[in-house]
Amino acid sequence: MVLYNCVVLAIVRFICIEQPRRRKAERFERDEPILVHEGAEPRLVRMADISISGARFIDPAPPPIGASIKCNVYGQNVSATVVRRTRDGFGVRFEDAVATRINVVRAFYAGEYVRAFRSVRAAPVGKALLMRLFG
Repeated sequence: MVLYNCVVLAIVRFICIEQPRRRKAERFERDEPILVHEGAEPRLVRMADISISGARFIDPAPPPIGASIKCNVYGQNVSATVVRRTRDGFGVRFEDAVATRINVVRAFYAGEYVRAFRSVRAAPVGKALLMRLFG
């Protein structure tokens, strides 16, 4: 009985180790127009993905890295900084002020960006567990 418990504990220990995350926050794909203010000139761009810490926009004329912009996301104007350019647009990091962070987290998880699980398929979950255990 003790040997069985040790084996089960070893298996559970390997499964429960969290893999390192590539990103600070989970990203969700979107395809919606967003109004961006760079300087005094507002323009419409497409949002490709979003997280609580930033977003990626599709824009043929992206602003330079380090530029400050304001975008209407989560139903409020959020200040952001351009942190990277991509082949089809640019990525931003949202302002890190406490009030903005609270509003962004509240709107993000209460809004349409995060959806609840409707069902779980056993085969992919079992495969993922086996891969973590033996792979």
